[in-house]
Order: sequence, then structure tokens, then C-alpha cells
Amino acid sequence: MLFVMLGGAVGTLLRAALTFFVPLGLFGNPVATLIANLLGSAAIATLSLIGPERLHSKWQKFWMTGVLGGFTTMSIFNWEALQLIQQEELVIYAVYVGLTLIGSVLMARFVLKRGRAG
Repeated sequence: MLFVMLGGAVGTLLRAALTFFVPLGLFGNPVATLIANLLGSAAIATLSLIGPERLHSKWQKFWMTGVLGGFTTMSIFNWEALQLIQQEELVIYAVYVGLTLIGSVLMARFVLKRGRAG
């Protein structure tokens, strides 16, 4: 659990840095959250390609559950989506939710396919 907790602290700091350096919105879309979720999906898929013989389970938990769990942003994603609904920005809401959900799955699939092909 200590590894997960430390990883979560690292991931949260990385997420805060991303928010600081990336504009909060572009055409009404929360870009930092989208980037965090897409990068997190790709990183989790990449780490899943590393077998347990090369990445001990405590390090896998540190990186996947801790760092990437703290870095990706389901709770803030939900909050931002709700804000878009309340602002009656339904087209932007649909684009944001679609890009995040479908984009994250496609990002992970892309990484897994490339990782298994090589």
C-alpha cells in the first residue's frame, strides 16, 4: 500500500503540473483533463505489456494504480462534463465525453497492438 500511496502522490503532482502548463480550455473543452486521460491510457497499456518477470507487482501497483491513477482524472472529468451540461454546452459536452472515452480506449488499443507486434 505504501507504494500505491507514494505513486498516487507523484501522479497527483504530475496532474497538477499538467493543469498549470496546459490551458484549461480550448473551444470550451478541458484540454488538460483530456490529455491526462489519453496519456494515462497509453501509459497503462504500455505497462501492461511488461511482464511480471520484468516489472515486479509492487512496481506495477506503484505505476499503474498509484502514479497513473493519481494522474488520470475520472472525478475531474465527471465534474467538467457536468459543468458543460449546466452551461448548456451540449455539443461541446458530447465532443469532450466522446473524445475522452473513445479516445482513451483507442489510445490503449493502439499501444497494445504496436507493443505486441514488435
